[in-house]
Amino acid sequence: MRPTDKKKEMLPACGYGLLGLCCSGCLLGPCRLSPFEQESLTGLCGMNADALVAQNLLRFVQTEAAWEISRWRALIIELQTWNPPPPAQKGEARWTKKILFEKYGLSPRLPLRKAIQVLLREVRNFISPVPEGHRSFLFRFFPQKAWPSPFDDHSQPISLTQLLLNSWGRNKSESSGVEGPLQECLDLSLIVLLSQRLREDLRLLIEKKETFPGERVSTLLGGIAVPPPPFIVVLSESESLLPEPEQRQVDELLPTLDKAFPLIRLRNTGALADLGQEVSASWSLAIPDIRVVVLVTTTKVTTVLGALALGFKVTSIPPLPIHGSKEAEEFFLEGLRRKFGNTYLLSWEGDLSSKILDFLA
Repeated sequence: MRPTDKKKEMLPACGYGLLGLCCSGCLLGPCRLSPFEQESLTGLCGMNADALVAQNLLRFVQTEAAWEISRWRALIIELQTWNPPPPAQKGEARWTKKILFEKYGLSPRLPLRKAIQVLLREVRNFISPVPEGHRSFLFRFFPQKAWPSPFDDHSQPISLTQLLLNSWGRNKSESSGVEGPLQECLDLSLIVLLSQRLREDLRLLIEKKETFPGERVSTLLGGIAVPPPPFIVVLSESESLLPEPEQRQVDELLPTLDKAFPLIRLRNTGALADLGQEVSASWSLAIPDIRVVVLVTTTKVTTVLGALALGFKVTSIPPLPIHGSKEAEEFFLEGLRRKFGNTYLLSWEGDLSSKILDFLA
């Protein structure tokens, strides 16, 4: 089929789905709840509109988390059979090794192959359903002053697989309101974000870079004054391209934002973790304490929620499908603000550029 023919046959998006009020999670569905009768309607399983929106969002996150785990398989196989090349002569390669060894607490005298083996042991624990050991090296991503960690017990290893299985094992009847499922969405999305950063770092060590190599965030922040003024981060992932209408909205929005505030462009999600670390190291500030808005232009739910979990003020194109639940909106708008100091800026109503500019002014 030619591209022009495909465009002609594209169907409009499901309006219920855009609100989070369409569910096909079991054989009884799909169920669609009217946004005008939320107080009286439930799905065939008994879920009301608030629970439906929260469970739909969690289902999106679970799918993306499972996909993230599957992406580790090919890389682990490659690393197990990888043989290091002759010692790098290029300054950039030596710089990369030095920075990443410091990042993961590895001795600079450790041979590269041994360092890969150490990191592989941690990775296997990270994707194991029954992780063993003590404090996970992923907590190195959590500088104490950078952003709030959602994990209270730092003595336990973090496992993306374990978190995913726990979320699948949730008994919906035990959950009252939306806070439990939505907090699981944030926790899972944060670990997916850190997983993506870790995968890219390992690829950098073996010089197999992703399509877009990790940006040197310290260089990008070099043009920001001290103390930091308000600025905007635009996160656009190469592997999650927007449909034409949404991309047009982004293209029209960016020139207005660029004229008003410094604008940093990132092309991979993991760079947000580096940004938090650099802000903490350079200015001794936590992410919620600076005036920055992250505009996420991707169709991946975990990217939007991962940025929120790091403590950033976030808006997204397309928006999160939560408009069908006032409780879900309250969680992301006011609940996060009260708990961590960040928030989600709604992008489906009003002029988004005015909202961002007013928020930063």
